[in-house]
Amino acid sequence: MLVINNTIQAGFLSKSHGYGGEIRALLKDNVRLIKKFPSFLFLKINNKLVPFYIEKVEVLNQNTFLIKLEDVGSKEEASLYTGEMFYLENKYCKSANNFDPEVLIHYTVFNQDGISRGIIKDVIDNPGHYLLELDDGSLLPLHNELILEINESEKKIKLIIAEGL
Repeated sequence: MLVINNTIQAGFLSKSHGYGGEIRALLKDNVRLIKKFPSFLFLKINNKLVPFYIEKVEVLNQNTFLIKLEDVGSKEEASLYTGEMFYLENKYCKSANNFDPEVLIHYTVFNQDGISRGIIKDVIDNPGHYLLELDDGSLLPLHNELILEINESEKKIKLIIAEGL
C-alpha cells in the first residue's frame, strides 16, 4: 500500500458515468472507509498530490461510489481522470489487512508444486490487484486467495499460479 503525506492510495477512478461529469470510484479490496466518503480526494499530477473537491457522492456498495468532482461538468472532462489512482487522508480509511506487498521484493516465488518461478523485482499496484514483476520480466497476479504461504525468514512466497503464467 502506498502512503504519501498522511494519505493512502485508496482506489481508482474507473469510468465516467452519465453526461454530467460523474465518475465511478472504486476502493481497493484491502481498503475500508472508517468515516463517510470525504469531501475531497487527491490525484497525483506531475508527481504531486493535488486535492479535488467532491460536490456529490452516491454510495453504490461498500467499495463503489459515484462521485462528482468540482469543476468537472461533462463526460469528456470526467474521462480525463478515468484510470487514475486516488488518495484519501488516513483518517478516512484503513487497510483491511495492513499487508504491504512491497516487502516481497527480493523474495523467491514458488508455485503450488514447489517449483521456483523467479525472484520478485517489483510490485505493481494495478487497479483491482497487485502484480509481481519477476526478474525474468514475467508478471504474476497477487491477491489473498492466491497466497499459500509466506516464509519471511527464508524470503519465499508460495502462490497458486494458473497454467500458462
